Amino acid sequence: MKHRQNEVKKKHNGLLIFVVVILLGVALFLTSGLFFQIKTIRVEGISACSKSEVLELAGFSAGDNILIINKANSARQITEKLPYAQSVVITREMPDTVVITVTETQAAAAIENRGAYWLFDTEGVLLETVHIPPKLPIVTGTELITPFPGDKINLSEPEKSIYLLSLLEEMQKLGILEDVSEIDIQELADVIFLYRSQYIVALGVPEGLEKKLRVMEKALQEMDYTGPGMFDLSTVLDNDIARFFKEE
Repeated sequence: MKHRQNEVKKKHNGLLIFVVVILLGVALFLTSGLFFQIKTIRVEGISACSKSEVLELAGFSAGDNILIINKANSARQITEKLPYAQSVVITREMPDTVVITVTETQAAAAIENRGAYWLFDTEGVLLETVHIPPKLPIVTGTELITPFPGDKINLSEPEKSIYLLSLLEEMQKLGILEDVSEIDIQELADVIFLYRSQYIVALGVPEGLEKKLRVMEKALQEMDYTGPGMFDLSTVLDNDIARFFKEE
């Protein structure tokens, strides 16, 4: 009986060793680069970023093993190095295709700096410089300190950075940002902007931005005058009234 048990045990061990060898062989085959090689890399969602830049920063190429690419590291490299790349998702389409999906940010405004215009988004990320005034709100009354693509805006007065981004965010939420052509933040207690190319808007103290902008929009809808003039929103927090003065 004992001899028979030993024989069964030997067969079981032999079978186990055989299975382990087979599995190791399959694993080596799959990771050797002879199987699951990348043949196609698709880059989707880009307009400001270039495909060549994305592929270079991804760190993998056709011929690499699709199973061993580091998706998280590649996505991080792209978002850190390309200012317009707000987020990146990398997926495998087995057996041989990798898809890089980029979500790009959009320029929200610009600040003039030494003859050029720095574009930045609503989160304050500096995107690039252009030499022709863009069709975006141009911020005046402040200056950038050591600007670099991908960095957050660093203004001469830090509190202006916070206020400016809050203002842009509220304008974007209300859908009026595209109709703003200039924002002057020289004095935080007296910020003004040009709206629809004909309305000068004085915001007053830097509080209650959402309420002030909503009151202004409501006043525009209700009044029958469409000519140039000035909105004074400095008293909105006290009486919910936007005062309007026609241009003489």
